Amino acid sequence: MIKIENVEKSFGELDILKGVSLTINKGDVVSILGASGSGKSTLVRCINGLEKIQAGTILVNELSVSDKKDLSNIRKNVSTVFQHFNLYPHLSIIDNITLAPIEVLGQSKEKATSKALELLQVVDLMDKANAFPAQLSGGQKQRIGICRALAMEPEYLLLDEVTSALDPEMTSEVLDVLAELARTGTTLIFVTHEIAFAKKISNRIVFLDEGKVRADLDKDNFFSATGGKKDPRIARFLEKMDSK
Repeated sequence: MIKIENVEKSFGELDILKGVSLTINKGDVVSILGASGSGKSTLVRCINGLEKIQAGTILVNELSVSDKKDLSNIRKNVSTVFQHFNLYPHLSIIDNITLAPIEVLGQSKEKATSKALELLQVVDLMDKANAFPAQLSGGQKQRIGICRALAMEPEYLLLDEVTSALDPEMTSEVLDVLAELARTGTTLIFVTHEIAFAKKISNRIVFLDEGKVRADLDKDNFFSATGGKKDPRIARFLEKMDSK
């Protein structure tokens, strides 16, 4: 599991996370909602050690992200997909996907390539294996980003606003892939503004507000008038998102 306890994170004098505590169990699909600036993306970056925390603890399978020795092992089990793809432009798609499994996990090129081709088939991009990122659409690049993350065979997949830079058609492509991952039991932590999608695939909703966990509820309870919507702050947020 991922266990987050009393985590605090600041940039200079700006406090971003203020005593955040969460537990993510294996198989959970957790959508993290909240207004811009509430700390959602920062929390994801802290889980994979891209940002150092000032206080509290984050444990992944009982290993601490604050311990350099533990962190290298944690990153073998936690993969992240960002909103801006981050593909290597000088590498082919197949090489983008196989690089980390070969270099980090020590897989043979044959094994890594076989797994990459399986993943490309899942996202319906087998014909792009030898293409380069510049030859792909935004939606295709994001699907490749998901393939690259899954090639590491992670226990946990972190997704940080992966559709925010995409148009509606491309967004649909990516969300279809993530919905399938949720059905297969992959543990997902999904920072998103896609409320309908969060409602569709999540089993839990976490709502961050000004760096604090304001709600951590099962999906049905969160969207219920007697549950999450009973909180005026959450009700205003959902009403605003529904009007977009």
